[in-house]
Amino acid sequence: MSGYGLTDRQRQALDFITGCLNDGHCPSFDEISVALGYASRSGVFRVVEQLVARGHLVRLKARSRALALPGDLTKRLPDTDRLTVLHIARRGLRHNPSAALLEIITALEVRP
Repeated sequence: MSGYGLTDRQRQALDFITGCLNDGHCPSFDEISVALGYASRSGVFRVVEQLVARGHLVRLKARSRALALPGDLTKRLPDTDRLTVLHIARRGLRHNPSAALLEIITALEVRP
């Protein structure tokens, strides 16, 4: 296990995805699989889902290549996606509380 309670494979995947997002594009599962030497996309899917559940990544529904870093959401998301992220964050807090999800809710909370 490495930093933040992640396995080595989770840390490698998070580092690769973060690098791609910082370069301005979201990698496909095939790209992640090839870059990290996974035998199939199902292994990548499992690791990404674990990173989402722990709050290290946010996955937007109904889009391809829809991964984002929680801290970047307020900078990169169009207004139409903010409610989707808020819904994901609220659901995530019930199942797996994390500081990243709390940060999303705080940043995106709509106040009357």
